Amino acid sequence: MDGASITALVTLLTVILGFVVQIYRENRNRRWDLEDRKQLAAKVEDARHALSERVNASKIELSNLIAENTQISTNAFHEANTVNMKLEKLGLDHNAQNVKQTDAVNALTDAIRETKK
Repeated sequence: MDGASITALVTLLTVILGFVVQIYRENRNRRWDLEDRKQLAAKVEDARHALSERVNASKIELSNLIAENTQISTNAFHEANTVNMKLEKLGLDHNAQNVKQTDAVNALTDAIRETKK
């Protein structure tokens, strides 16, 4: 074999070796990419599950707060209606008392005017 043949053979072997190395790297990178995707999918699933639990807990807490607020509002409305009924009962007496006080003030004012004359 002459020098040109040896050079051509070495070049051919180098090119083939380059292709083999490239195929190996691509397979390795593809394997790593698949592993990364699996890990990312697992992390996303864990985060989704944790978020779902937090949402459910918040939903339960919100339902409890709404129920508590409804009970407080119902009690407040009941108490307000009771107070209104009490005020209505007292209102008649209160109006009568106001009339008596107004009559007394008018009589006193008239007496003061009489004394000034």
